[in-house]
Amino acid sequence: MKLAGPGSLRLNTRQLQTALVERVQMRAWSREFIDAPALVLDGPVWLQNRPAAVECLGELIRQRAGLGRRTLVVQPDSDGSAHLLADELAAGELVVLGLRYPKGRRGRLRFARRICDELGIPWHAATGTDELGVWNYARVIKKLIAWKRTNPGLFDS
Repeated sequence: MKLAGPGSLRLNTRQLQTALVERVQMRAWSREFIDAPALVLDGPVWLQNRPAAVECLGELIRQRAGLGRRTLVVQPDSDGSAHLLADELAAGELVVLGLRYPKGRRGRLRFARRICDELGIPWHAATGTDELGVWNYARVIKKLIAWKRTNPGLFDS
């Protein structure tokens, strides 16, 4: 387990699976998971054929929601696990955020140019941002901020 912020916990996929096994053995969730102000479940990606695991994770989220505690489920792979978990919970117990990165060159450049506008720099600074090795929003923003720092005065009015 890893602290994700003041008093919050983050469980990666392996840790979450271990916690789930402990839940089954003890027939209850650890108070550590119930009482944490915030809990980040980074995974799970293996719920498709495990209805009992879905039920147990739903139980954890419901218990935490009843205490006013927040739980964030992050699904890095699109295997449908988050959908199964969402179906386990009632309205008001869950908020789902879906982030999609643009896949094509045009969509990626469109995003980079929007950031250029926000930073007050010319669009040509976005050149090459569509070809970053691992493309994500944060890397594009970081690259454009660095461009702005290394090109002072070129775009100031």
